[in-house]
Amino acid sequence: MDIVISTPDGKKQKILDDFSLDLEFGIGLGNDFKLAGINERLALGSRVWIPNTEYGGVIDDDNPSRTVKGDSIYYHGRTWQGILEGNIVMPDSGHDYLTLSGTCNGLIKALIDRSKLSDVFTVSIATSPSISNYKFNRYIDLYTAIRGMLASVNQRLEIKAVDGAIVLNSKEITDWGDLLGAENVAFSARRNNRPVNHLVCLGKGELKEREVVHLFADEKGNISQTQSLFGLDHVGQVYDISSKSGSELLSAGKSKLKKLQEDKNTAKAVLPDAVGMSVGDSVTAVSTTYGLRAKANITGVVLKIQNGFCSVTPKADGRADTVDYT
Repeated sequence: MDIVISTPDGKKQKILDDFSLDLEFGIGLGNDFKLAGINERLALGSRVWIPNTEYGGVIDDDNPSRTVKGDSIYYHGRTWQGILEGNIVMPDSGHDYLTLSGTCNGLIKALIDRSKLSDVFTVSIATSPSISNYKFNRYIDLYTAIRGMLASVNQRLEIKAVDGAIVLNSKEITDWGDLLGAENVAFSARRNNRPVNHLVCLGKGELKEREVVHLFADEKGNISQTQSLFGLDHVGQVYDISSKSGSELLSAGKSKLKKLQEDKNTAKAVLPDAVGMSVGDSVTAVSTTYGLRAKANITGVVLKIQNGFCSVTPKADGRADTVDYT
């Protein structure tokens, strides 16, 4: 596997086949890389990529050292995902939110242009689904914004280095359980029938003057101030948030209870090393022994290249979309 090195302005400079690379991207990962084993000086700002993959980025810093064994240097930088993450999507002046309509690829291009990244990324002109009046969260990073926007129409972000261009494209989400055979995917799952459904929110004030808000989730996870689950079905918890009051206390409490409800199902899939799996795809696994079907999202990818050997490890752990008994 070769790696391409370009100048800081993106012009292809050299191709190397002797190197080591540790790279990761995704939700909760560093979105960065470490490039080593290159016995020459590379300019800061140089771009690196593995052709026809999403593995690459920009060199932000170098780290030379000298030991009794001699000189060495490694380079560190942001992946393409990290570059996107480092830009913020903001509402236009005088507006509460940024709201856009168009095709998926058209909206990706609009966001790239707004972030002044068109000299780094090219957006595919391929046909893609349409989105109407998509409202972005305020001051959200660009990587998260694009992922959320595409997920709303069952798409995910594809990044690929093609002939020196870093191409962004909207791609339909793949369930790798279907491709690998759901019964061949190793996994562990937890289905919690009763997560916390009553949150006692303690706000500003002391003793009897302290503001208290009770929030409840019903059988379907809907949150209100009306209790519907009692007895063995009732699970309460105290949320101490003394800095909030009024609407801020209510909003913070709803966010907390929503997160507690989302922890209802968890599943961790153990996927084989494979190029092609990416953030936003999903994996469904089945246990015929226990009549269990679990589905989780791929949240990250870790790439390691050393001594000519390459491993690509997808991460698919955390909250499950579904954990059901058939």
